[in-house]
Amino acid sequence: MFIDLNIPFPEPILYESQNTPKKQNKEKQKKQGTALAYVQASTGVAGPVPTHPLERLRLPDRKALRERVEMLVYLGYTIIAFTQTLHSKLDPSTHVNWFDGGDGTMFRDLDPRFNGGKRGVVQLRRLNIVLDETSEKGFGFTAQTNSLLLNYDILSLTPLTTSTFQSACLQHTQPSASVVHLITPPLTSSPRLPFYMKHTLVRTALKNGARFEVCCAGVLGGEGTRQEEQRNWWTNAREVVRAAAGGNRMGHEGVVFSSGAEHVYQLRAPGDIMNLGTTLGLAHVTCYAAVSRIPKSLIIRAETRKTYRAILSEPKLILPTPDVVAPAPDVHTGEEATEDSGSNGLVKDLMELLNEEDEMRKRKRDGADGMGGDDEDVGQENDGESEPERKRKKKRRRKNR
Repeated sequence: MFIDLNIPFPEPILYESQNTPKKQNKEKQKKQGTALAYVQASTGVAGPVPTHPLERLRLPDRKALRERVEMLVYLGYTIIAFTQTLHSKLDPSTHVNWFDGGDGTMFRDLDPRFNGGKRGVVQLRRLNIVLDETSEKGFGFTAQTNSLLLNYDILSLTPLTTSTFQSACLQHTQPSASVVHLITPPLTSSPRLPFYMKHTLVRTALKNGARFEVCCAGVLGGEGTRQEEQRNWWTNAREVVRAAAGGNRMGHEGVVFSSGAEHVYQLRAPGDIMNLGTTLGLAHVTCYAAVSRIPKSLIIRAETRKTYRAILSEPKLILPTPDVVAPAPDVHTGEEATEDSGSNGLVKDLMELLNEEDEMRKRKRDGADGMGGDDEDVGQENDGESEPERKRKKKRRRKNR
């Protein structure tokens, strides 16, 4: 099982009904009426919103997305995650879910859950929020946004400053309805990471269940990719591996490899991704786990966002069946009547076995005494013998035995 948790989803067409807030006061409508009309006229499209997410995409983007998914199936992947990236605040009044509508699956004919068990990939939904000084203030992961976040299978963050990286490791990885399980550092934007990955922060994030993602699309090249970005990727990826995976040391599983490919030619087979990880200083076993076992456990852990305090399963109350009737108390003694039910029979059998074991232990313990009793019987039969003669016979019997 090979997993790719970062397949960028194309930005859909924005419709007027999606851009209009659901609830507004009359005073706010009067003040913001002119500005909102300008935004709708410039960016919105008139007409009803299509029900399926693919219908809201442009035709070239829809074809390119299907080509990527078909290539992932051909390369041997079994689970993928479409990523929606948000570069601003998470405002409940203006946020638009790109995957809203339909049954939550982009291509039903390529999903083994819907195509009758044929070869395909399980398609998940992921929300990635770029954290900077502005997006961290005001709106964020609060109680008001929990209903929006439940529509996504995986949540991830991309911190751009030291303060946002600290909050991502310490605050956003705590068990809650908005817990984050992936932290994606920017690897190609600058020669060095915009923050220093302290071991205390990294260990806290790993202890809480978060993992650090390394996207390989930045080093594979493509249209618009410069050599500087590739050099930056090598430097920053080694830094992430050093802090989160421990380099060549075994036992550290804090890195997840993803493609992050926006084009088909940026996709690689799982074996190629593992070979790329070995060049960063990781063992082959760790690289294999970074594309298979670690993402799988992360997906299972991400399901705990829907439960209280990250409990794996909700407790169930099992009520007694009406057929079971408690025994009535005895009229004379006032005690409950004993019946040979199934449980009582098992208890009795267990007690009998324990009693038999106790008897066996007593027999072994009293073995020496039993031998002495036999000697006494023999001595009683030979009352005419002297005491020293009986002692000598007893020693001979013990030697012969």
